[in-house]
Amino acid sequence: MGRFFQSVKNQMNTYINLSMSSGNFYIFLGCIVLLFALIRLAGIGIPSLQWTDWKEIDYISISKNYLNNGFRFWEPTISWPAEPPRITAMEFPLVPFLSAVLYKFFGFNVITVRLITLLSFLLIIWFTGVFARYLTGPHIALLAAFFAGWIPLHSRFGNMQFSDPLLFASSLMSLYFFYRYTLENKTSLALWAFGLLSLALLLKPTELYIALPMVWIWFRKHLFNIRKWFQLAAFFSLAFVLPFIWYIYVWHLTKTSIDVFGVFGGHDKFQTFTMLSRKEWYAAMFHSIWSLMGGAPGFFIFIAGTFYALFRFRQHHLILVWLIAVGCFFVIVAEGNYDTPYRQLAITSVGAILMALGLWVILAITVLLFPVLQSVAFRKIVIPVFALTFLLTDYKQIFHRPDSPVHPVEWEVASHIKKIADVNDRLITAGTYTIHKGGNDLSPVVYYYAGKQGWTLQKGDWNQEKLQELMSKGGKIFAATYMLREPEMEKFALDLAKQYEVVYYANDRQSIVIDLRKPLTP
Repeated sequence: MGRFFQSVKNQMNTYINLSMSSGNFYIFLGCIVLLFALIRLAGIGIPSLQWTDWKEIDYISISKNYLNNGFRFWEPTISWPAEPPRITAMEFPLVPFLSAVLYKFFGFNVITVRLITLLSFLLIIWFTGVFARYLTGPHIALLAAFFAGWIPLHSRFGNMQFSDPLLFASSLMSLYFFYRYTLENKTSLALWAFGLLSLALLLKPTELYIALPMVWIWFRKHLFNIRKWFQLAAFFSLAFVLPFIWYIYVWHLTKTSIDVFGVFGGHDKFQTFTMLSRKEWYAAMFHSIWSLMGGAPGFFIFIAGTFYALFRFRQHHLILVWLIAVGCFFVIVAEGNYDTPYRQLAITSVGAILMALGLWVILAITVLLFPVLQSVAFRKIVIPVFALTFLLTDYKQIFHRPDSPVHPVEWEVASHIKKIADVNDRLITAGTYTIHKGGNDLSPVVYYYAGKQGWTLQKGDWNQEKLQELMSKGGKIFAATYMLREPEMEKFALDLAKQYEVVYYANDRQSIVIDLRKPLTP
């Protein structure tokens, strides 16, 4: 067995050391980027903007308001509240701001809404390829770039406008330029590395996990040279300056305006020990990674690549430390990862590199078992065939995704609201938020689908006094969703149903729409 592993090692070293001119590498890499650009453009309209996801709804609202309110960057504004304040605390709003600039010059359409996300994922493909070229050689790097394009296609958030795609691209580029800085010692590379790290931290402070592989690279190069560690500390300090300033301002907004994103308030994003004690968390993480990698074939080659990297730790240590860093992000931000599956896209680049290694390991084992297949022509044919097979096996997932409401419950409720609502009618809603230990996130979905503004009743507001107050301000329609999870709210809604005309009551007893303009006669 030891001799066989040594043979696999030698065969893989041959693949890693296979030469390819820089020109050919960049031509092939550009073709991979172009392939996924075309695939993404073909499906960029799914889901339609009219019934998109809650995450994109908030960003569309903010980007439209930038356009309408004079591009005041420091005032990210949502639309659904019936009365001020509407300026919301949030992470650095670069994505909705740039989207608003696109609307100004090219109009509001699905391309301008989702272009930054499209470009971010294309950057991830490109920089996964060029980084993997340093780590694994050009041939494996090209396959890694392919998988970096392939993995995000399995996320329902893969098209949508929100900060995380640019966030992941920024942290990847930061790590890449930092790695090159340690090799070439050029100040310009350090500026790129820590400038992009600063952007990533502005977009979300939790992206600090990428510092782990950066520190590891520095340690491998400088060990315990104290002067060098002071230099690294200075670089990191500079990267923290702008995020520190922005989040002081965000804290100010939480006190003077609203915080629908829960940057400091809202639900407890760091329920690490609570989540890690529940088997549902592990099942959700496994299912998410399994799905991102396309199911059994993709997950199998990812595991194969991971075991090979462990077997060759001295050669692939950085890849493994990078994977550990992503795992730390999953664990520390445990509740956030359980609640929002788009966060697992953080594994895209390192997962793609490990998948590429795994597929080449399988090729190496195949060649060892069947020496007759050992030829350059075989290698050049079988790897592209494998890659295309991955695309074709997911043909329906990638090319034939149905265009339907992301939130069907809210879409049904909104459809009944639109049938009865007048232009100036406002909504009073309950249940249109996600409950978490420590708070909740207010959801814009019913308001966006119905094209209305309104008020969201939360625990403590389910009483006649609050209802009458909002009705006096223009609240004409009451809508509740997911009632069974909150018995007190369900009781309040059913009591209202005895007083006013019920327009819609779902068969599963989860949703109700009540016309507050039409009281029932005693």
